[in-house]
Amino acid sequence: MRLAASFFSYLFHPLFLAAYFLLLVYWVNPVFLDFSDRHSSFLIIFSLLTSTILFPGVAIFLMKGLKLIDSIQMRDKKERVGPLIVTGLFYIWVFLNLKNNSLVPEYLSFFMLGASIALFFGFFFTLFLKVSLHTIGMGALTTAFFLMKNRYAFEDVVLPWGYSHSLILDTNVVLIFLLLISGWVATCRLWLKAHTLKQIYSGFLMGTVAMTIAYFVYL
Repeated sequence: MRLAASFFSYLFHPLFLAAYFLLLVYWVNPVFLDFSDRHSSFLIIFSLLTSTILFPGVAIFLMKGLKLIDSIQMRDKKERVGPLIVTGLFYIWVFLNLKNNSLVPEYLSFFMLGASIALFFGFFFTLFLKVSLHTIGMGALTTAFFLMKNRYAFEDVVLPWGYSHSLILDTNVVLIFLLLISGWVATCRLWLKAHTLKQIYSGFLMGTVAMTIAYFVYL
């Protein structure tokens, strides 16, 4: 169980938040990722993923190599300050670039603003409480999908199923599935004794509040 909990902790690491959001959007409707043409869409998505996954990840490994942090798991809350600042700067930079790009739809800018606010919450409250960054990410992802579902009236999600068949899911089912995943990730963090229940619930609440603020401020 400990091995499984570690696996899912890495699989749903907060750094992959933007990638999972794009995957959800693609499943809802691939047209939502066609910003103007395929070349522009690829460049925008590639830039977003490298700036939210690759660059922060490299920065964290460099901090580990320079002994600025003891472990990439950042078990001590003091170790999280530097990585959160660096990652937050990348997120803000991505948001500003997306916001000023006329080719980028509003939902993507809204999501990056919410993710940036969530990171700020994580940084600020980490000074007092070792809040769960995993549940901040899952709270933000689940809330972003819920808000988009209502704003754009998504009807269903089409998933590939076999060679020539597709599985059609109602978006309410997808939302329930996201909540179940959030609960499972939280359980894994508790199983690993990485957080307490208070830290788990606080993280999910912060992610939810961050996306809600971004929704009302930006949209």
